[in-house]
Amino acid sequence: HGPPKLIDRFELLAGCVIVSPQCQRNSWWRVDVLKALVNEVIALRGDIDQQRLYVTGLSMGGYGIWSYISHYPDYFAAAIPICGGGNPFNLPANRPPRKAGIKNEFKPEGLNGAKGLPLWTFHGTQDRSVPIKETEMLVQILTDAGSTHVRFTPYLGAGHVAAWEKAYENPEVWKWLFSKRRARK
Repeated sequence: HGPPKLIDRFELLAGCVIVSPQCQRNSWWRVDVLKALVNEVIALRGDIDQQRLYVTGLSMGGYGIWSYISHYPDYFAAAIPICGGGNPFNLPANRPPRKAGIKNEFKPEGLNGAKGLPLWTFHGTQDRSVPIKETEMLVQILTDAGSTHVRFTPYLGAGHVAAWEKAYENPEVWKWLFSKRRARK
């Protein structure tokens, strides 16, 4: 799903280094592992513009993004989380003892620091896997923090899969993403 599947369809993606990690079964994203992975790719390649690091993910990957930016709000130039959320334990299917290996690393207070991050999030109104209220709560945190850089597109009548299919198939999403640059520190 997502960018690896679309490299041949969108010229903007063709010149990118795309990293698409998969989480182990009965596990959850760990912020330190994700950060180490991205840092390793940057170090090994040596040709990546660190002012143009972008992140996108869907479903559980969307949760990973929200957690990551709640710890490192200035790391990426822009983010596109799709049908994700903050606390994975808000989902009944993730509550112990049903699943093991899941840990909540999302910090709501940390998300306040991401108010300057350009972020465009998407969610289907008929999502039965991750309720749309999960995205609505996170958008509200950013809005309350004073963000003027958050965009939220709810897809009316769309379910879980349709949300990311619609978002990723939209050429405007990629134009928006690649127009963003992180300020030099």
